[in-house]
This record gives sequence, C-alpha cells and structure tokens, in this order.
Amino acid sequence: MVPKKRIAVLGLALESNSFAPVCTRADFESLTYAEGAAMLDLSYVNAQIGRDGKGFGAVMSAYTDWEVVPILFGAAGASGPCHHDFFAYVCAQIKTRLQAAGPLDGVYIIGHGAGITTELDDMDGPYFALVRDVVGPDVPVIVTLDLHANVSEQMVEATDILISFQTNPHLDMVARSADAARLMIEMFEGMKPVSSFIRLPLVTAQVSQLTGAGRPYGDLVLRGQAALDDTIACVSILSGFAFADSRHNGLSVIVTARENQHAADVTATRLAQEGWADRHRYAVDLVTIDEAVALAKMKQTPIILADVADNPGGGGRGNTTELLRALHSAKLTDIQIGIVYDPALVEDAWEAGEGHGFTARFTRDDPQEWSKPFTAQAKVVKLIDEPYTSTRGLSNGQKLYYGRSCLLEVGGISIAIISIRQQIFGADALEFFGLTPAQARCIVVKSRGHFRAGFMHMIAEENIFHVDVPGLATPNLHSVDWKGLPRPVFPLDAETRWP
Repeated sequence: MVPKKRIAVLGLALESNSFAPVCTRADFESLTYAEGAAMLDLSYVNAQIGRDGKGFGAVMSAYTDWEVVPILFGAAGASGPCHHDFFAYVCAQIKTRLQAAGPLDGVYIIGHGAGITTELDDMDGPYFALVRDVVGPDVPVIVTLDLHANVSEQMVEATDILISFQTNPHLDMVARSADAARLMIEMFEGMKPVSSFIRLPLVTAQVSQLTGAGRPYGDLVLRGQAALDDTIACVSILSGFAFADSRHNGLSVIVTARENQHAADVTATRLAQEGWADRHRYAVDLVTIDEAVALAKMKQTPIILADVADNPGGGGRGNTTELLRALHSAKLTDIQIGIVYDPALVEDAWEAGEGHGFTARFTRDDPQEWSKPFTAQAKVVKLIDEPYTSTRGLSNGQKLYYGRSCLLEVGGISIAIISIRQQIFGADALEFFGLTPAQARCIVVKSRGHFRAGFMHMIAEENIFHVDVPGLATPNLHSVDWKGLPRPVFPLDAETRWP
C-alpha cells in the first residue's frame, strides 16, 4: 500500500507599498488570517487559499492519496510594510506548527512575493528560509507567487521551484497551483529541479504590466511559456511591484530545468535579453484630469476613467477625491464611482438613513497627502451590510464582503462607498449597489487593471483611460521620492545599462 502523502500548506501574502500606512495583524484579520485547522474553513475570495488551493488539491488527489497539513495562512490587501512584530509572531507560529506536524512529504506555499516589513526589505525570503530549515533539504518546497513579486536571492535559494502567475488581470491562480502540484509529483518521482535567476534593472508602472499579445510584458510571458519542453519545467517572469522601493525591485526571470543547469542558464539569459531589449515599450499612457472630464462630457457610450494612483490593490487608500471633485464641478450626470473606502462617511450615511439627505464629508478621518477632504450635499440611496457572490472577472463565483456600505448620490454622481478597503473587480460590484453600469456615461474605478476582466463584456479597451492624478500607487514613477530602489534603473535613469 502506497503511504499517504502529507503536504503542509501555508503562506503569508502581502503586497507592500513602502509609502503606505503600516500593515498590522488587524489588517490581515479583516481580510484573511487563520492558523492550523481553521485554514480549512476559509472560503471568501479574500481567503486566497480557498481559491488557489483548488488546482493544487485537484491534481494531487488525482495522483495519490494525500493529506493536507494546514499550518498558517494570512493575506492582507495591498498595504504598507508589515509590522515586524507581527511578522516575527507569524514566523514563530510557522516554525512551531511545522515542527509539530511531524514528517512531511512536501510543502506548498501560497505566497505573494512583494512583502516587506518595518525592519526588512524582503518579507518572503526569511519565512521561506525558515520553512526550509525546519523541513530539511530533501522535502520539496514549491511556491506560487503573484507576478508582481520582487524576487530576492533568498527566495530562490530556500525553495525548489517558484511559480508565478502568467495573466494580468490575474485569472490563472488555480492553473498555477495545479502546476505546483504537477511539479511536486515529478519531484516525488525523482525529478531534481535546478533554477537560473536574473533580475533586470527595469522597474515599470503597474499599468504597463498587463498581459496578452501585443503588450511588452505579455509578449515576454508568452515567449517564456514557449520555452517549456522536456528539459525546461517552469518559466516564471515577474514584473515586480515598484512601490516596495527595495533593492529587490526589478523585472525577474526564473527558469527551472529538470537537472540541466546549463539549459536553465541559457534560457534565462535569452529571455532576460529579450526583456531588456523591449524596455522602451513600457511607456505609460495617461490623461490629465481636464482631459478626463472632457472625455466624460464627449463620449456617448460608457467609458472608464481608472483612478490608478488610488488603487487599493497597489496600496492606495481608495479614498482620494481629485476626480470626484472635478466631475462634480463640471456638473456632469450619469457618473458612477466605485468603490470608495470611507468608513466614517458610511457611518454618517447609516445615521442619516435611506432616502435622506445630509452633508457628506469625504476623507475627513483619513487625511493623507493625496486624500484631501471634499464636502458636498448627498442623498442616501441605499444601505447595505451583507456579502454577495461575484459573477464576473477575477472574483467570479466568490463571496465578497465590503463591511457596512452605502450608495450615495451627489449631484448627478452615484458613489458606492465601503468600510473594508478593497479594489473593484467588475461591473457586478456596482450592480450589487443597485446601479446599472451599462447605462452610465462614465464609470470611475479605484483600480489599476484587475477591473478589466469584470468590465470587458461591456466596455472596449479603447474606452478605458488611465488618469494622471496623485496617489500612493501613481503610475508616474518619476514623481515618487524613491529611497531603497536600486539605481540606476530604467526608465527612471535613461542611461541605465545591462548587463
């Protein structure tokens, strides 16, 4: 009888914007945090394990009788650096629980790769290394990463295989976790992976990191996948997350081969050279606020104005008012804005009650450099305090909860406001608030790119515009006061040379 495979599952997933407020234990707990067997109860889309683990579990179950050994999993929305005391606590828990788990056949880490702490410019490498120290050199340790990961040498050295997402918007998490299971099975059967890692001095804005043919990053990802064969087992090309502002920033290429280091090195070098040759294609196309207002006045079909600098998925607070203020001043109607994070305003709306008017004071309790207060008369259209099941895009089929929420009407502008900070993933979020986005003149989204998958059925790419407004996730990288980013780096330093 073949012994049951015992595979530990764990992860701490955070995308850290070093310019944003510190991420605490409460931020993880408000989204996803569980230890031990409690992990098995995670089901919301915010509980990344419930989504990504499906592919891994399906492939592993088809192969053998296996047992999941739940260790610990936490995921917070993109925020600032993780508070180091909490990170130290998590590491202690991982170590204790792995040691108590007994003999293991493998470890699957559902990671992210762009985390930092208040003391470390690499959060992921240290806890990967801790896992390796506990389980030893012979137990397969395989990690799935967000394609925005900033890869450190320690992350590569401490693990057997790093597997990144290949689509942006991220629609392939289940498929990548299935890859993790298939490669772990190969290791069970004797395959010895070897990897080659190259980091380029190329730091790009997130709006230029969309995939698909015809886009520079998408083209490079496709060339990487075309290299897979009997020798090359895995190719991960990671665009990185600039706002971590760390020495590990830069587009990374990781090629894993089956016992052939030379093949891994040659393939990684070729892909890195091709990526560097394409560096000038990562230009950012932005419109000014005045141009955005003019577009909203002119267009006869729905358009999207993407407030990318305030993307909660990149560490933005989700509450800046620059676009709202401009559209309101222009007295435009049939405008829908979503989803805005403003817990204090939500409470004011609940106190006023549905159908009643009140003076709405936006961002009064979170005055950041980019989050300037805005006051206007508003009507409470709808109050909501329940989850809903998403039907489109990145969160399709998953349950989402925004906390106590409300829909306000400010002049001719409808604004969906939430109390748990998240980015918008699709038109169904606005429909949940009672809106009909297909009938809007203009939709303003607090998101960088993931919204596309949930709006593609109704709005063409040529009707999506990125607006150049200030914010913690600005695509205008030249406007940021960088401190830890390695220099020179392209495109900030035009003279950058590689190798």
